[in-house]
Amino acid sequence: MEVREKIHPSEDSKYIQQHLANERTFLAWIRTILSVVGIGIVATSLHFELNRDLSRPADFLIKIVGFSSLLFGLITLIYSVCSYMVKRKGINDGTFRSVSGYVVLTGVFLAVLLVILCVSFYLTYGLAIR
Repeated sequence: MEVREKIHPSEDSKYIQQHLANERTFLAWIRTILSVVGIGIVATSLHFELNRDLSRPADFLIKIVGFSSLLFGLITLIYSVCSYMVKRKGINDGTFRSVSGYVVLTGVFLAVLLVILCVSFYLTYGLAIR
């Protein structure tokens, strides 16, 4: 007869569902980062590829969009890793608290980014309302 060792559950295994949800949230932040950075790169690339020297203000705004999307992606990456680790510890310790500040900040940033893209589009092409 084979004797099996009794396996003691680790701290992590007590809250498997919560840890899996934390990992899904982390991956959602990564998808958000890729989307924001992708929008910035595509907008910048298309602008300078299709519209060379059309509008200095639009060129400046598009450069802001490209740079700020990269910077925001980097900041969000750092935040998401730190947030994941803090939530992991909070889940294990039973002291988890939900925060929403960065979610609001992300929404505001994306709104500002879209406004800048709209203004640069207007400066480049104007509005042909007839």
